[in-house]
Amino acid sequence: MLDNRFKEFFEVIKKFDEYEYLLSIIMYYAAPTIAGHKASSLINFTQYNRNLSSIWHKYKDKVEVNSNVYFYELKNDNKNTLVLVYNKDMLRQSLENVKNMEFLTKFGYKKSMSLEQCLTYLRERFQYICAHEIGVFLGYPLEDVITYVECPTASCKVIGYWKVYHNETAARSVFNKFNALKYQVISRIIEGESPKELH
Repeated sequence: MLDNRFKEFFEVIKKFDEYEYLLSIIMYYAAPTIAGHKASSLINFTQYNRNLSSIWHKYKDKVEVNSNVYFYELKNDNKNTLVLVYNKDMLRQSLENVKNMEFLTKFGYKKSMSLEQCLTYLRERFQYICAHEIGVFLGYPLEDVITYVECPTASCKVIGYWKVYHNETAARSVFNKFNALKYQVISRIIEGESPKELH
């Protein structure tokens, strides 16, 4: 169902001006974060999709979705701009979780680091590798992140917003909730609402 509506959504937004097009993409891909149900979302603005990377750089200082959602560029090259869209309170809470931070220390993070320092360090790591610990930043279950990092050949139970190795039932429930939030964005825009009205 989501796939069919997604095609219709893209037919509608391709007629938007640059800013509304960019905002529509953000509202869709980061819907769970903007709604306060996910610590952060990762969006890759690419030149192949209406040159979104250039549009992002043109309007990024203007973009605002709500008072607790922020944007952080993790990587930028000639073709792509990788941006973390994050709920500040939820991300800080995730990073202050004792078990999460113990895991992150394996990659060089320090328990004394602030949220901003953790983001800076994550960006530094992204310049050279795909920093798989980003799963903690994205709010994925720690046990799934650990298995993904430490046992990359392990067989997973399901793939959705992340690879699920452990609690499939709980994960599917989360996936359904996230999909429902994204579907709401699609439906409202298809029905004629401006992305500026979705905040």
